[in-house]
Amino acid sequence: MKINQIVKAVAFTVLSIVLLGCKTDHSKKKDVEYLFWNASIQTENSYIKQAVREINGVKGESLVVERYNSPQSREQVIEFFTEYTGNREIAEVVLKYSIKYDVPPTLAFALSRTESGFNPKAINKNKISIDRGLFQLNSSTFPNLTQDDFFDIDTNSAKGIKFIRWCLDTGKNEVSALAMYNAGSGRVSGRGTPKMTLDYISKVFAYRTALLSEFNSAMNSFFRIDTFSTKLVKDVTSH
Repeated sequence: MKINQIVKAVAFTVLSIVLLGCKTDHSKKKDVEYLFWNASIQTENSYIKQAVREINGVKGESLVVERYNSPQSREQVIEFFTEYTGNREIAEVVLKYSIKYDVPPTLAFALSRTESGFNPKAINKNKISIDRGLFQLNSSTFPNLTQDDFFDIDTNSAKGIKFIRWCLDTGKNEVSALAMYNAGSGRVSGRGTPKMTLDYISKVFAYRTALLSEFNSAMNSFFRIDTFSTKLVKDVTSH
């Protein structure tokens, strides 16, 4: 399935979930631009948490961490994400800080791809602030960073991944966390979340779902080859 098809499918799912527990504030002129988050998205039985549990299943996120932490397969994991990002430094740094801050690695990679397309020099000017770098750190949110800090792969990744960790802890689930990262915690926990943020969340999840599928396939291929090679060596040396 192509990315744009996945985006449409996920967008429909997320929109359906949110609409079940949302209402529009008709007292505002820009009502149509906002949706309110209902507390039900944070309940134990919510559809969102179920989706997250499935993503983080045995063949999902835990496999990335398991393979990365294993000396036998760490290099293969780094090579996979190097090919995915087009930059080995980005792959190594994002993996490092994902593990350090206990953020699902594929979530971090999908977030960076959505934010900057893995361009460490990306810039987006807003009305009163500027987003810069790999994770598009906002100048208002990170006022103490220098311009060099914003464009440094290590610094930007460390700050961005630590911030999404804070969003996860505060929002209690990945959908709320991504909404906070994109729209700001005040707009999510206060009067609402911009509708365009739903598209943003859908895009991140679409990238992440596709990435998990690609990773599982790559690791399965690697271990099949490795097992065959080991058997071949044993067969040859035993004669």
